[in-house]
Amino acid sequence: MKFNINNCVKVKLTDWGLEVHKKHYDKFLPTFINYPMPIIDEDGYTKFQLWELCSIFGEYMGNGLSNCFETTIILADRDLIAEFESNEKLDDLIKGDLK
Repeated sequence: MKFNINNCVKVKLTDWGLEVHKKHYDKFLPTFINYPMPIIDEDGYTKFQLWELCSIFGEYMGNGLSNCFETTIILADRDLIAEFESNEKLDDLIKGDLK
């Protein structure tokens, strides 16, 4: 399976991750623009392109550091999902059971 860094992933941000997200945007946004809170879906996940996730949180990730997001990542790209023939395989992928 190929996965492009422009494809989307979904993660559950921790409180620390929300702080890091705000820090990231504070560096780039003028003070008169309101901080764009991440959109969190009904299951608690926030969607990012993989490169964006790495860009925002990369320097805060490492052995012994606090997690910015839970360690389970959902591959959320429509093209990738379309490769699966049935919803059963997709359910297995989301649960992490697909090998």
